[in-house]
Amino acid sequence: MTDSFNFKFSRDEFDDLIYASREAGIRFSRLRKCVKRGDEDVSHWTVEECDKKIQHYKSMESNLISKFRQAFDTDW
Repeated sequence: MTDSFNFKFSRDEFDDLIYASREAGIRFSRLRKCVKRGDEDVSHWTVEECDKKIQHYKSMESNLISKFRQAFDTDW
């Protein structure tokens, strides 16, 4: 079950959240490349885990952008 809460964010806070989710997706994409190369320092990760995280953060970014549009009646 997912709990739902209502919070108010300023434009700057929305920007920070959207950029953070985008950055997390980028970092997991880079991690996936290292995993595929077989780098030992990331051997505890799998490509599938990275793919799940990438998808999660892409979904979060899209969701936040949608909420931004609703809140400010303009594209991000």
